[in-house]
Amino acid sequence: MSSLLPEAPLESGLLARAQYWFACFFAAGWTAVVCGGLFYQFGLWEYPCPLCVVQRMFMLLAAVGAGYIVRTALTVGVVTGRDYMTGWGMALVAVTGGSFTAWRQTMLHILPGDKGYGSTALGLHLYVWA
Repeated sequence: MSSLLPEAPLESGLLARAQYWFACFFAAGWTAVVCGGLFYQFGLWEYPCPLCVVQRMFMLLAAVGAGYIVRTALTVGVVTGRDYMTGWGMALVAVTGGSFTAWRQTMLHILPGDKGYGSTALGLHLYVWA
């Protein structure tokens, strides 16, 4: 019964390995998305609006949540249920906040004839992709 406690180390089975690798890809993916936004900002000289900056902060916080799991696995060697809950909880809060911010910005530019803010990538603005 003690193995069901959040502090108990998880077995190194298939589920634990899958969660670890998902956290690695999750952190790398969100970091790549933010780097793409930074390329648009500094490479193409398109300055972000304040809501875009807020979206980037939420994306980085989501990557930090997954990075917490990866860091724990690499430094401690054992990831407990509490560590998974902390990391995925941080990511969930960040993704929820970022989704609301992207929704808000999309709703600001939804009127017919509105050209939106900035250029498009594959036909959609970056805040819609977010």
